[in-house]
Amino acid sequence: GAWTIGTGFLIALFVIIHALRKGEKAPDNPWGAKTLEWTTASPPPHENFLTEPVVTAGPYEYR
Repeated sequence: GAWTIGTGFLIALFVIIHALRKGEKAPDNPWGAKTLEWTTASPPPHENFLTEPVVTAGPYEYR
């Protein structure tokens, strides 16, 4: 049991270190989402939005 947990921990540690060193940076909106939290830059500026966003649909009206 302990060997299995230790092996799993080492594999996870290797994957995290590998991703931090050689992984590519994610874009501002990797999934192409249209909701407000994805319309700002990543990391967001101090006030979140440079201009006030215009909301034209309800929260469940996906496009």
